[in-house]
Amino acid sequence: MKNSNISTLDASNWTYEFEKLVIDKPKTINKLSAVELRVGSKLPTNLEYLDSTYDNKTGTSGTAFLDKNTGEVIIAYTGTNKDGNAVQDIIGADLGGIAIGLGVHYQPAFDFYEKIRGQYGDNITLTGHSLGGNVAQRVALEYNVDNTVVYNSAPLYLGSVEAFKKAMTNPQIKKGIKIAQSLLQYEDNITEINRLWQRFNGQVTRIRTEKDQLNNVSDFGLDVHLGEEYILKNSGDHGLNAIVKDKNQLSQVQKILKQRGLGTVTTVKKKQAKTLETVKTSLANLGNLKKQFSASAGGLSSNEQLYLEKEQALILASGMHAAAVTGREDIASLAEKAVKKAEDLYAKTNHIPAMVTELSLDEVKAVYAEAGVTENSIVGKTKTHFEKKVKKADNFVEPFETLKTNIGLTVDELVASDSTLAGEIGHAG
Repeated sequence: MKNSNISTLDASNWTYEFEKLVIDKPKTINKLSAVELRVGSKLPTNLEYLDSTYDNKTGTSGTAFLDKNTGEVIIAYTGTNKDGNAVQDIIGADLGGIAIGLGVHYQPAFDFYEKIRGQYGDNITLTGHSLGGNVAQRVALEYNVDNTVVYNSAPLYLGSVEAFKKAMTNPQIKKGIKIAQSLLQYEDNITEINRLWQRFNGQVTRIRTEKDQLNNVSDFGLDVHLGEEYILKNSGDHGLNAIVKDKNQLSQVQKILKQRGLGTVTTVKKKQAKTLETVKTSLANLGNLKKQFSASAGGLSSNEQLYLEKEQALILASGMHAAAVTGREDIASLAEKAVKKAEDLYAKTNHIPAMVTELSLDEVKAVYAEAGVTENSIVGKTKTHFEKKVKKADNFVEPFETLKTNIGLTVDELVASDSTLAGEIGHAG
């Protein structure tokens, strides 16, 4: 499988492979290795596999990845068809449910989102292709998710009673619906979606190809989506591989995401991601040390157990301290830039404006001063404001620094008091 190194695009593509594996070999333990072997390529280096789900009843599936470049988690929901060769199946089986906004496949998607959020926090971007895009939009609505990027997405629903009635006359759609089809049900479902929409303030980016059969078919029903749509020029049909294999289309996707403020990695994000990676690596190494301790005769000694507990606390405290320092540095950097802008602005008051011809420089300064435009009002107040912000950040850093130092001292004291433990640690290192 070819990778694009665009996190949401690759996640949307790879989630199909995890779904295939779970369907064919549900008892597989090491899913990532099995999927990579199956497709004959490695997961993109910027992504780390975290977890996946598949619901037998509804067919809903999704995969969670860590974007190593940004530190955010990407949840990719799986569509019905990957290659664009079975669009009629989508129209028949899926668009029928979408037409009335029912989405019996949503609850497992909600459950997976809650699970991942509980484990990794709220820094989550949703993505998906085809029906997976429909699911991603609905999850975004339900939880007011900040960022969602979907590719050739199915709509949330068809956007009018007239469109609903027209959809019901389409033989493929009518055949595909296996649930109650009443107009009342349609209206109830749309009312709930619109209620959530009223308080939704996330950003949804919909990327679409020119010859996408699904959207070309659903357009007749005044299909309703979240967010902004971007159509790739000189692009193909419904599948993702045509995008991934085309440099021109990839360039367009990257440009779109950059315009939307997505996919860019700031220095702060890089530092945060590095901190997270350091914590994970340190905890993994500590786990290996525990296995070595446990392998000795008699299992873990009391000092070994105590050391492991303190070392784990030290790793976490160090991670929190590093994150706090990164935040403080970011605030200090913003403060420095703000003060520089204020100084540049004040410097302009030392010149006579081009349109002023009757006043001297001293007279111009007097006018500024009378209007309250002084060095203190522009530069001084800006400095004071941001000094308070930096001080507040310092106060946030200090407790973590103290905690890290104190735990480190207790670890050192413990190792110094137990030569056997010190030897084991030295040997393991």
